[in-house]
Amino acid sequence: MGDIDEAVRQGKELVGELKPSRQRMLYPYALLNLACAWLAQGSRDEARQALLEVLPLAFRQFDHRTVASVHLALFSAVSKRGEEAGRFLGYANARVVATGSQLQGNEAAAEAKAHLLARTQLGDSVLEGTLAAGKAMSDAEIELLARHVLNTAGGYPPSRAAAVACRAPAQTEGSAMAPTQRVGRC
Repeated sequence: MGDIDEAVRQGKELVGELKPSRQRMLYPYALLNLACAWLAQGSRDEARQALLEVLPLAFRQFDHRTVASVHLALFSAVSKRGEEAGRFLGYANARVVATGSQLQGNEAAAEAKAHLLARTQLGDSVLEGTLAAGKAMSDAEIELLARHVLNTAGGYPPSRAAAVACRAPAQTEGSAMAPTQRVGRC
């Protein structure tokens, strides 16, 4: 890993340059990379703000749902929300398979770190359940989960829609689960 402070500095500079430019399609990627650098630096609140800003771009204006979900998984895992991280990872994996795409360098590194942290927090069987639940989530459900995770991370109350979309009893290790059943709470 390189110099994290320098990555943050360059990321802020790039975001500042791209925001007002005609290259708006690159702006979400710059925000996502900056969020990842802030997480590596331990600046979770700044990462959260960048992820909140990127959500409408990633989910509505441009189709960056896969990459955004990987970074949301890392944010969730770093925030000790392994179940949510597993859902984001499952969703991202399903999109990678469906589109025939693959994660690039920083994206693959973020996915691996999120997976490791979530596995450590949950154990193998619970993580597998959350991955399966994430694979079954729709675009709208994953966006609601993202808003819920980011809003509750900052101490803000979750929206009712997000709470309803994410509600389900927590799974315990070794219990049976249907593939479309949501696991745990948001």
